[in-house]
Amino acid sequence: MSNSSAPAPKRPRPQRRRDTVISILVASAIMVFLVFGVLEMSKGLRGTTGVIMEKKFVTAPESQVSVGTSGLQKRDIAGEFFLIVKTPSDEKMYNIRVPQTVYDEQEVGAEYYFVRPQASPEPK
Repeated sequence: MSNSSAPAPKRPRPQRRRDTVISILVASAIMVFLVFGVLEMSKGLRGTTGVIMEKKFVTAPESQVSVGTSGLQKRDIAGEFFLIVKTPSDEKMYNIRVPQTVYDEQEVGAEYYFVRPQASPEPK
C-alpha cells in the first residue's frame, strides 16, 4: 500500500548566482579586515639601532624549577644581564634585558638592534 498523503522529501534549492556573489563579497571583506589588522599590529614593532654604552650584570642568584614532560628540571641563574644602549636618533638610553649568550657576544661600542619598548602613559 502506498500512502499518497506522505509529504515529498524537500530538495535543497539550487544555488543561485546571487548567493555566490554574496559569499565571495563576505569572504573578501573578512580577508581585507584580517590583512589590515595584521599590518596595523606590526606597525608598533619597529626596531631601532643604538650603540652599546655599558654592559651591566645584576647579581640576583636564584634557582628555577620547571615541570615538563621530562619531569622536574632545576636551573641555577646567577643574575640578570643588561645592555645599556644609546640611540642616536632621540639620544635616549635604554636598559635592555638580554640572555647571557647575547650579553657575552656583544661588546661595548658595538651597534645593537632592538625593538623599542612602548611608551607607557603618564600616571594621573
